Amino acid sequence: MIKQIQIRRLGFHYAVDYLLQQWQLGPFKGPLAQAGFGVYLLFLCVLPLLFGPIVQYVYAHDSFIFLDGGWRVLHGQRPQVDFSTNLGPLIFLFTAAGIAIAKNGGYALVVAQALMGATIAGLVYYISIRRLPRVPAVALSTVIVLLALAPYNVGEFPFLQTYAMIYNRIGYSLLGVMLIEATQAAPPGPSSERNELIGGMLTGFICSFLLFLKITYFLFAIVLIVALLRYRPQCRQRFVGITVAGLAFSLLMLSYLRFDIPALFRELRMSAGGKHMARLAPFGVAMGSVELTILVLVLGLLAGWLVTTVNHNRFPWSRPWAIFISILIGFGLILTNHQGGGQPLNAFICILIASEVAIFSGSGRKPFSSLDVPAVLVVIGLCTPLIAFTIPTAIAYALPALGRVVRWQTYSSEMRLAAPAVSDFRSKDMTPRFDIKDDTYQGNYATFVNEGLDLLQSHSSPRESVMSLEFSNPFSFSLQRQPARGGTTCLQFGVTFDNTHKLSPDQLFGDAKLVMLPRLFSAPLLAYAVGHNYLAPLHAKFRKVAESSQWELYRRIAE
Repeated sequence: MIKQIQIRRLGFHYAVDYLLQQWQLGPFKGPLAQAGFGVYLLFLCVLPLLFGPIVQYVYAHDSFIFLDGGWRVLHGQRPQVDFSTNLGPLIFLFTAAGIAIAKNGGYALVVAQALMGATIAGLVYYISIRRLPRVPAVALSTVIVLLALAPYNVGEFPFLQTYAMIYNRIGYSLLGVMLIEATQAAPPGPSSERNELIGGMLTGFICSFLLFLKITYFLFAIVLIVALLRYRPQCRQRFVGITVAGLAFSLLMLSYLRFDIPALFRELRMSAGGKHMARLAPFGVAMGSVELTILVLVLGLLAGWLVTTVNHNRFPWSRPWAIFISILIGFGLILTNHQGGGQPLNAFICILIASEVAIFSGSGRKPFSSLDVPAVLVVIGLCTPLIAFTIPTAIAYALPALGRVVRWQTYSSEMRLAAPAVSDFRSKDMTPRFDIKDDTYQGNYATFVNEGLDLLQSHSSPRESVMSLEFSNPFSFSLQRQPARGGTTCLQFGVTFDNTHKLSPDQLFGDAKLVMLPRLFSAPLLAYAVGHNYLAPLHAKFRKVAESSQWELYRRIAE
């Protein structure tokens, strides 16, 4: 009996020791292994292209924020200079590339997202094969790329497929790449200074990229860099790289925007003033994860204790501090974004610390040490946030492919848009719409847009530009009309504007010949906001020429 117990205990120790050894495998060596890893990440980016556009179940109107902005860019307009938007210009440049390549709207969004995913895959590939052991390199790179490509809103049910909030997923993925560079030093050796310089350039590029993607991510990226300075040794080359790459890419983007700094500040001031952050539901979701947060912090403390015990050094407070900072940034991003919950940065930082625990627990100890079991338990515990985050992200990423292979999705006429340029656009979005009296109407978004398309095609010329007083403008791109100069890509009261911080009627209408006024609005407060701020100027400058059950069409009065 005693011998059996000893054999089982020995087998358990072998299993534990094997797990630690797998985590201690160094970075990928040799061109073949590195090329295989790169091909794997590229395949993740290409796979969505093979299965085409998704069926959108929520936030379908967000798609036309990107399509309208990308269509404007292709016609020579520049975001935040020639038209108003609360987003940076980069998201529209990628969408414009998607439109130029794919032509049809639904597939254009797939191409744009694949291009952004490939950009992130290249960044995370470069840094992970040089700074991380194999297990965390594969785990982190896979999740970061899947997050950039998964068509769902972070923190929400993964079956609610949507292209909305692409910029949030890209922002989180880029912060994940930056987190690797900020916490993992370049390997010692004759090329370490050059590697630190290139790593700093990578971080500087990401900071500038986030500045022109969505400014909230840029601000939190700066917090992340400063807060993690004590995590690892620093060198001058890293800061030179951050400064040079950040300034270079910023100057490149500013030159594209004609160095119109006043216009950029005007947009930033309007967006900041119009964004009312009293959003109690996401705050409740964030506070609902307090138990997980406490668990993660405790695991960080245990990780620090293990590292201290093995290395006979003072306690590394930078590890639990890094987790604490990632938690605060996660809460901040939830409260400043339309996000249902989820904290990707917690998952990323935990897996990095788990890797350190596995490596440190294997250095300077005898096989089958008494520290094996607590080290494995801490490593497994720190992997839990990554697993919990990976499951919904992987489901959301895989659903479009499964839908085509299993063919469970059928497309009815009610799901399609009745214009050739958006014939591949699919929507099952049943978002309620609201009128000025706050009555709601439940209907398919595709039916709603199709009625507007029919109205325009019947009562206007293809040469007349059109803007919309709805949440977004689905008409210019869908009908392939010359976009009006001026206006905005998104109207959302309390997010992109309010009664004080707003576009003037002349700025909003721009040089549009036609205005589409919905009788039912996609955002609950938009009916009030349009009625209060823009209805009187609309009637003064335009006259109604046609109407349907859900839309009114106005044409500019000749001066």
